[in-house]
This record gives sequence, C-alpha cells and structure tokens, in this order.
Amino acid sequence: MKQKLLMLILLSTCFLFPQKALAAEQQDVARHYDIIKDGGTFVADANGNYHYVIGDATIKNAFLFDGTYTYYLQNDGTPMKDRLTYHPDGEHVIYFDSDGHEVFDHTAHITKSISGEKVDDDCYFGTYGFMFQDQIAFEYGLPKYYNACGVLQKNGEFYFADGNLGVADEEGFLQSDGFGYDAFGQKVFYHWNGKIARGLFTDGEYYYQMDEKDGHLLGTFPVENVVSDSIPADSAKIGPQTYDMRLVGENAFTGQISNWYSSQGVASYMTEKYGDQYWQLDIYKDAAGNVVDSETKLPGKYATIRGITIGSTREQVYAAYGRPEKFGYTENGTVIGYNDENITNHNSDWYMVSCCISPYAVDWLEQAVGYEYSGIRFTYDENDVVVKISYMKVPMNNTLGEYWYWIINDPDHPFDHVSYRDVQPETPAPAGHMVTLDASQSVYAIPGSTYQWYAAGGFAGTFDKLEGETTSQYQFVAAGGPLVYKCLITHLDGKHYDVMFPVNR
Repeated sequence: MKQKLLMLILLSTCFLFPQKALAAEQQDVARHYDIIKDGGTFVADANGNYHYVIGDATIKNAFLFDGTYTYYLQNDGTPMKDRLTYHPDGEHVIYFDSDGHEVFDHTAHITKSISGEKVDDDCYFGTYGFMFQDQIAFEYGLPKYYNACGVLQKNGEFYFADGNLGVADEEGFLQSDGFGYDAFGQKVFYHWNGKIARGLFTDGEYYYQMDEKDGHLLGTFPVENVVSDSIPADSAKIGPQTYDMRLVGENAFTGQISNWYSSQGVASYMTEKYGDQYWQLDIYKDAAGNVVDSETKLPGKYATIRGITIGSTREQVYAAYGRPEKFGYTENGTVIGYNDENITNHNSDWYMVSCCISPYAVDWLEQAVGYEYSGIRFTYDENDVVVKISYMKVPMNNTLGEYWYWIINDPDHPFDHVSYRDVQPETPAPAGHMVTLDASQSVYAIPGSTYQWYAAGGFAGTFDKLEGETTSQYQFVAAGGPLVYKCLITHLDGKHYDVMFPVNR
C-alpha cells in the first residue's frame, strides 16, 4: 500500500516541473529597476496592458521594484502574471501571482505548471522568493512538508524525499506530537518534523525499539539506573480525538472511504448516507464466523485506528483508549438521558469522540437542550473479549431541567440559526502557561468559514465576545480565568456552529 501511495504522489506532483525551460526573454536579464531610484512610470497601452516606461524607453526583460512589490517585465514589456518560472540563476523556481507580484514568505495556490498545464497545488516561496522543495515550513508553530517537487504534502501517509515516513492531514499539517497511531492502528512515534521514528531512541527513562521499515513500536526497556512510575509509550495518555472515528483494514466498507486520514472518517460516510438521522455501524462475527460490517455484510479484516479488532481483550482496549468515562451516570448510579441502553451496559465500554446539539431534542422553550454524541462502543463477552465494535451517533435527551442548560441570549447568533454544537476535549491550562485553542480542528471548520471567539465563566452562562479575535485560533496566558471558551463558526450560507472549549484551570 505504501509503495502505491509513493508512486501516486510522484506521478501527481512532479509534472509541475517537466523540464528546465527558462523563458527566452529571461535568459539575458541585465539589471533590476527601482521606481524610487530610477524614476519612470507605468503606462497603459490601447489594450489596457501596462508597461514600465523611463523617458521614451519601454523597459523589457528586467525585474522592477515599485517600493512594495517586485515584478518581472517580459519581452513585450508587460509584467509576468500567474506564472511559475525559473530565477535567472537557472536553478530556483519563483512565482508571480495574478497581480504580477513576486511571492515572498508566503504560500501560493498554483494553477499552471511551468509548461502551462493545469495543476491544483499549494507551494511555498521563501524570503528570496525561491520555492521550497523537500523543506519543512511552520504555520501556527506546526510543520508542513513541501515535497521534492515543491508541492504541499496532504491527505495521509507519504514518504519524505529521504525515505522517511510521515502523515499529513487535509490541510497539510504533519503529525508531529509524539506517540500516536499509523493508518493500520500500529503505535508509532512522530518526531517534531513529522517523520516517523525508526530504530532505537530514548526519552531518558525508556528505550523504544521501533521497526526499521514502518516505525511501529516493537518493545521498550528502561534506561539503566533510572526509576520511573510512568508507563512507557502509555497509549492511554493519547486522549480521544475526532480521528478515532476512522476504521482501517482490508474490507468492503473502508474501500468506500477514499481518504483514510479524513478527520471525519466513518462519521463523514455515514452522515452523507443517513443525513441528520442517528446511525450505527457494527463490526461483528456473522453466523458463519466471518467478521463483517453491518453495512455491507461482507467478510473482511477490520481494526479501529488504535488497533482494536474483534477478539481483542478489554485490557487491550484500555491500553489503547484508556478507561472510559461513565459520563452518563449520576452520583447514585442512575442513568440519565441515554436512549440506547447498551451504552450503559456493563458488558460494553463507550468512548465519546464528539458532542453536538441535537436538532431533534430541543424542548418548546428552546432552553433545555438535548445532545447527540458520536463515538465508539466496544461490547465484550463473559471473558472480556471484544465481540462487537460499534461506531455510533446517538441522542441523549435532557429530561432534567438543570442538566445541560444553555442560556440562549447571545444577540450575535440567535438560537434558531444554530445547527450544531461541537464540544472539544478539555484543555489543560496551568496558570502562567500560553494556551492555544484551535477551532480549525472542528469538523465544522470548512473553507470560507469566518470565526468569532467568546468567553464565559461556565457552560451554563452568558458568553462575552472577545473583540478582534476573528481567526481560527485563540491564544491566551492561563490565569485561572473562564471555565469555557467558544468559537462561533459561520459558513458562507449563514449557518452558525458553536465549538466549545472547556478549560481545566
């Protein structure tokens, strides 16, 4: 599979540079012009094309700096626009945007290759205007990789030019935050630069032996004379995230999901099929003993992204996911709100991935609000062996007025415009530490969205707008402040979506 991925990446990107065919008019560039120093002005001809003129001379085949932007004046005197070309050094690639401005220290969306073919790629041009090739760039402090052809690497597993493995999401951000899981549910370690560790390395307390080919964890052993209470590579420390809704393996169902790294995975497929209805995908053994899924009923190999399959033990589930939160119980053990009794069955464990407001569970006052939860449920037999894995979107109706009560008095987004509310995992915020909340990780953050941040003293309270905070991220220094923040995401169609950020102070 990885060999196929590499071949597809190379075929789809390297045509960006079919050959080193430097434009003829650029071969003999003699000098750079500066309007401030050299004078001159832009003059439009009868066709509306602009030329740079000094006296009676039209300047051609030269760079021009107008005090803000750099242009390249072609053989006919007009600025080069929306074009990749080679720098006069014959080695580096530069780009002029649709306004004719050379791009520096910025990403550009490229629609035409040097030879004029249509492409759909994102590339980065550095301080000198040179395209990044086989280089890492950082955005919001997170790494992105521009491959050997200069194209931003996206959507799943890939090879770096040096042969190392990495994983990029839909926006090109690399997995780079320590221990995690690969596309096959195997535990791996992601370095700061997005490369999957291979061979032997240590954190000072343990040595970790990683497979030399794909980097999955083979074993650990303690560093001599170091005593530690921590569990080596403790997967339970990796909190549940939206990507846990992915399913991997060779089977008919996953064959219908084109992008295994999609932040929505199973959820996106099932939601597309069933709309706003509640849904459930089960993995189990049929009467013939084959492992099948409830959608296709066809036999295959199935695993969660954390490597749990039919036949895994409850102990293995806890090692991969941690112990489940029994958030559906009151202090005396009474179950509140769940419509699906199996979730509270002691022979099953439920792991919530996301929570949002339910369009079907709002009372007539539009105040006591019900919720729907997405997550994974593992069901066990009497020997604590997994016999069913369920990916689910289920309702939790609020029949008790004091629970999940939201005060809807925000004039900036009337309640009847709110479609969903997405609750992110709790964010630790030790006093004095810089905290970054990122709404772009929500499934509701789509291209064209606008953002507005709010803060409140708790979930059941009024949110105050944070003036000027209109990007997808909000940063603050923790000081025992509000218990919760939210980001209001507005789509181009005018619909609003709340993304809630509980903060542990």
